[in-house]
Amino acid sequence: MVTKVNLLGPNSAGEVVGFTIGENATATKYDAMVLTDPRTIASHTDNSYAALFVGLANADKDPVDDSTKLGVQTNGIYEFDASGSISAGDIVVLSYLANYVETDNTETIPAKIVGVAFKDAASSKVEVRMLK
Repeated sequence: MVTKVNLLGPNSAGEVVGFTIGENATATKYDAMVLTDPRTIASHTDNSYAALFVGLANADKDPVDDSTKLGVQTNGIYEFDASGSISAGDIVVLSYLANYVETDNTETIPAKIVGVAFKDAASSKVEVRMLK
C-alpha cells in the first residue's frame, strides 16, 4: 500500500497527468501505474518487474464505470511498501510484488525509476521522492 506524505509549499498537491486506461480496468487510489501502450496505463501487478512506471493513480477506477481516463500523480513524496533493504539515497524501482519498490542503483532507464529513497526503509516501508 502506498500513502502520501504531507508536503509543504507550492507542490503540496503534487502534479496530476491524464492517461487512458482500459474501460474494464480496476485501480485503487495510489496504485502504482505502468505504461502498457503509448499514453495507456494499467495497475502494477505481481511479476511485472521490468514495468515502465508512470506514477500513482489519483483516484479509484471501477471496472463498471465505463470510464477510460485516469489521472496519475507524477510528483511528490510517498511512502511505499519496501521489498528488501533500501537506504536513503538509493534509486528505487518497482519490485516484482505489486505496489512494492526495491533498490536498483544500476538502473539507467528513466522510465523504470520510481524515485529516490528519502530515508532508510523501516518496518517494510520507505519514503520516496517520486521523480516523474
